[in-house]
Amino acid sequence: MRNLLDGILGGNGIFGTYRRSKNLPGGVKVSSSNGIPTSVSVGEKGVRVTESKRGTRLTVRIPGTGISMTRNFKTGGTRKRKKKSNDLFG
Repeated sequence: MRNLLDGILGGNGIFGTYRRSKNLPGGVKVSSSNGIPTSVSVGEKGVRVTESKRGTRLTVRIPGTGISMTRNFKTGGTRKRKKKSNDLFG
């Protein structure tokens, strides 16, 4: 069944990409896109830490109130930026 979904819903498929998440014991959640793991979250309802290629995110919520705070932390690799040329022909 999964191969069928990968073929139909894959990155170049009719419906574009698809996302899935799996909750594991101990408050761990693994998210994936097109079958490739993209992030791992650890925590319970009030506090959760998420690690992905974009960095680490801390989310604190007060359940039942709609109040939350999210803080992003850059971690790991560096992003390469293209240098802009200042000369007229470059």
